[in-house]
Amino acid sequence: MALSRLGNTRRSENFTWPGFVDALASLLMVIIFVLMVFVLIQANLVYRVSGQDATLGEMRQQLASLSELLNIERRASADLAADLAQLQIQLDSSETERGALTEQLALVKAALGTRNRELTALTTKQAETEAALNAARDALDERLRALQMVEGQLALTEARNRTQQQKMQDLEAQTTASKAEVTQMTLVLAGLRQRIEELSALLAE
Repeated sequence: MALSRLGNTRRSENFTWPGFVDALASLLMVIIFVLMVFVLIQANLVYRVSGQDATLGEMRQQLASLSELLNIERRASADLAADLAQLQIQLDSSETERGALTEQLALVKAALGTRNRELTALTTKQAETEAALNAARDALDERLRALQMVEGQLALTEARNRTQQQKMQDLEAQTTASKAEVTQMTLVLAGLRQRIEELSALLAE
């Protein structure tokens, strides 16, 4: 009986030990699996953190580049604003000079119009004077022809008709007066021509 119990106890111990080993092996496998999962997760986290650090570095470099570009753009904008202000000042100055030149041009045009009117008046007066001079010359020619006719007649009838001599003297007096008038008109015409030449010279300037 005692031997049978001892044999049963040994059989029980023999059956318990392999189960315990199997449980330990399973537990070890679970622990190894958990460690592998933990290592994989840790490696993934390290990779992600490293990638994020690299991305942050690149973003910082890009931010620095953008900041530098922004500073360059600001300086360029300031330079452009200064140039624009200078151009505006030059434009205002040009507008002022243009206004002054426009006023001077208006004055010159007004003076030119006045001189043109004076020249037109003098030209008209010259034409009238020349017409009067031509009429006086025609009258003088006519009187000279009449005088010549009278002189011819007087040459034939001088001895007989003193009255004709008196007429001849009267005609000579009229001729002298006409010559004086023609001379006076000639002087006036010369003065007008000189005045026209002076005005033309002023206009040419």
